[in-house]
Amino acid sequence: MRHAAPRPDRTMPAPPNAVCVFAAAHFGYPVQRLIALAYTRGVLQYWDPARRLWQVFQPEDPADDIRFTQSAYGWLPNWNPQRGEVGIVPTARGLRRLWLNPVNETWHAQPLMQLPVCSAPGAVRRYLACIVKDGQALWTGTADLSQQQEYPLDVPGSGWSRPFAYDGRLAWLHAEGQLAWRPDAVPEFLRWPEGWTPRLDFGGPTQSRDGRLWLAGHDGSGYSFVELLASAPEQRPIDGARLGFASLLFRRGHEIKGDPWDVEDVEDPHADDALVLPLLRAYDGQQVLAHGLVLRLHQYTGRAEDALASRTIARSTVEWIGQTNVVLDEVARLSRPVDCVPFVYDGALWLHHPDWHTMRGWDTGGVA
Repeated sequence: MRHAAPRPDRTMPAPPNAVCVFAAAHFGYPVQRLIALAYTRGVLQYWDPARRLWQVFQPEDPADDIRFTQSAYGWLPNWNPQRGEVGIVPTARGLRRLWLNPVNETWHAQPLMQLPVCSAPGAVRRYLACIVKDGQALWTGTADLSQQQEYPLDVPGSGWSRPFAYDGRLAWLHAEGQLAWRPDAVPEFLRWPEGWTPRLDFGGPTQSRDGRLWLAGHDGSGYSFVELLASAPEQRPIDGARLGFASLLFRRGHEIKGDPWDVEDVEDPHADDALVLPLLRAYDGQQVLAHGLVLRLHQYTGRAEDALASRTIARSTVEWIGQTNVVLDEVARLSRPVDCVPFVYDGALWLHHPDWHTMRGWDTGGVA
């Protein structure tokens, strides 16, 4: 591994409301903008690069409320936005189209659907969908909302992951099972195998070489992968926790380069004393090897569940895994590493954690 100077190329103060998601886009303007949406408080924060500070925008209508805490947060951008258009966001009272006005330092939320939402919305083909009514229905609609439909459900009303699209279907994951929906078909709730519990904090769905998706979990005696989106899922035992998603997967400090259950690729035996948590995967159709941003938790040999939840890790490094592996920075006393939020803005890769007062950034040319 090539060790670059362990410090960021750029820094930025953290938003005042630190539990947030970031969106960097033009939003219909000529120049790229950056916002931080504090979804648990319903606060939109706007980065002013000239003054190097965050502005807290006010709602045009004080009655507007864009808070969402029922499940993991996710929003849908418009790839051809009008001026000031951010995208579609979930709220406790329905889906809203969010707009911002940098001149007046305000935002407003245009109602699109007036049902209590309990999952982040997803999109597949020309359809949108989300779980509503405390888990009693799946709402679906075309992108222009000209056609809307509700399918009856009986599923949990909170605790859902952000949805993903695969093979023409949308899917949401939950501690009790998975909900899958294909446009123009009835949604299907598939419970996990008896005794098996998913480890959603380990990352997310990972893919085998034959194209199927899998999720890591534990059956009380050992870890295993369970096939996703299958009514009679196959189960593959593994010899330890594996963290990651897509094709960026690690067992302890070693990368998995084949199927998710394959033996890890041991390049450095000392990496057994570390735990690697992938944060972001870079995609390039020309790349054969996985590229992405990871956290390496050093001198940690305990349970992965403890490291991701309550344990404070004395020393961690932020690393780019790619054609050349680069140590980007060091972090002392890191807790809840799953709370790290990576994003790309202004030609740099940024990393935020709610406990940090300063965000760290690295020029993308140096990590590609």
